Amino acid sequence: MPEHAASGGVPHHPSLVALALQPLFGEHVPRYAEAVGAAVITGAITVGVCALLTRGLKRIPDRRQALVEMAVSGLDEFTAGVIGPTSRRYLPLVGTLFIYILVMNLGGLIPLWTSPTADLNVTAALAICVFLYVQYEGIRVNGVLGYVRHFVGEPVWLAPLNFPLHIISELVKPISLSIRLFGNIFGEDTVIAVLIGLVAPLVIPFKFLPLQFPMLLLALFTSVVQALVFSLLTCVYIAGATVHENGHHEESHHEGPVAHSAVEANPPRLPA
Repeated sequence: MPEHAASGGVPHHPSLVALALQPLFGEHVPRYAEAVGAAVITGAITVGVCALLTRGLKRIPDRRQALVEMAVSGLDEFTAGVIGPTSRRYLPLVGTLFIYILVMNLGGLIPLWTSPTADLNVTAALAICVFLYVQYEGIRVNGVLGYVRHFVGEPVWLAPLNFPLHIISELVKPISLSIRLFGNIFGEDTVIAVLIGLVAPLVIPFKFLPLQFPMLLLALFTSVVQALVFSLLTCVYIAGATVHENGHHEESHHEGPVAHSAVEANPPRLPA
């Protein structure tokens, strides 16, 4: 039967991580310790799998390499569609966030495992990392004065009103990121734990379907959606922070060769 938290009675099935941490915390392992431990293990496994998938790349790709290239290409197009011409700089961050969060979200669907993102400590840590990186990029691209001017807004005489509003909006972003992801995954895992605890199979002629099976399908879908939403909002925040005062993004380092190729493809016509 699922364990119940001391406050609130939320059902929770202990995972192998909790069992491994019992020598350190005793019989009742804190939820945050279990989530952080699962996040670390999930990250290590994800890095190892990605390293194996990208090992020994060939000029003529096989099925494994073709699948990896399709995933990278899809993430590249997704990032470019939101950030713009400088998206390649942020592709490693956005791609890592998407894959890592997706794998953590799916952890709750694996027997004897848990979803680290069902704990607010993990999602808050992810959101804070994104928040700090966005502020760093805003200063790097626009400079300190341009970064501050972003908070001042237009017109300048409304700065006493705009400045605190923009500060509050920036501080709300990590809160929104963390609570949105935590709330959805925690709700899914809680419902699945309740249904498993009921131990009541849905009888279908000649078949037996677990009662939680429809919720597992829904959780599979929403796990992908929540990872996508987190990555999308990260791109939106980066795009908003790296816009110059004239409203344009940072110039791409590849703009010269691309423009040169465009001129070669469409040479100007000489007057007759």
